[in-house]
Amino acid sequence: MQSNRSRCARAHVAAVVVLSMIGSLTTTQRTGGFAGRLEPSEAQAGGQRAHMRPAGLLRCARLKPLPDYPPGAVARAEQGVAVAYVAVGTNGRVEEVRVLQAPSGEIAAAVEAAVRRWEFDQMAPQGSPNPVRIDGKVVLYFEIQNGRGHVVLPVDEGMTTAAPAEAKEIDERELSQLLARGQVTLLSIRDRERKATTERAGSVHIPLDELESRAPRELDRGRHIVVDCGQEPAGLCRGALIILGGLGYTRLSVLKRR
Repeated sequence: MQSNRSRCARAHVAAVVVLSMIGSLTTTQRTGGFAGRLEPSEAQAGGQRAHMRPAGLLRCARLKPLPDYPPGAVARAEQGVAVAYVAVGTNGRVEEVRVLQAPSGEIAAAVEAAVRRWEFDQMAPQGSPNPVRIDGKVVLYFEIQNGRGHVVLPVDEGMTTAAPAEAKEIDERELSQLLARGQVTLLSIRDRERKATTERAGSVHIPLDELESRAPRELDRGRHIVVDCGQEPAGLCRGALIILGGLGYTRLSVLKRR
């Protein structure tokens, strides 16, 4: 058990390093039709809960049955990414699941049912014999190939660097020209609550704390990506460049803050 705790503790240390580089992240989230709100974890309030990044949470999971792909969802060609918030007790059992995003309500129900059965290694901070609660997000992909549904966990590719990638700063006029020519992907890193009121048409939305897990499957490394920093704090934009640079993205620009 000690080795399992150590593995989970190392995953938490990595999460702390990544989050500290990025700066303060908003943990209040609103779903797009499912679940409710997330309150800040106890760790962020100085308590007994350790917040994990998605890749670290997966490394702590010793039992993680995948959801069944509902036949009705396959028949309706419902596919895409699902994201769930998970809170885990000191005994490694799931205490709470909230589906934040899913292609449909039927898929959301399948995700919740499966993730509630997950079991996790205990996580004890370095120097402490006592395990703590952990929480974080689980990312799953529902894909249909040759008429059959497949559920996939993203592979943890790891970040090769902790330095922000170089990125040219562009303005609204330059962005409009690039979008009109179809030469860029505009990336929004806003949390779900702000997305509902301020999302730009045509942008790809990946909240910053999901970017490391989702970018490899959702963003083409060969394409020019513009991070929408028009209304974002400088620390969050810096965090996006750290993550994208660490994942090997090189064709990056940022939209100037307004």
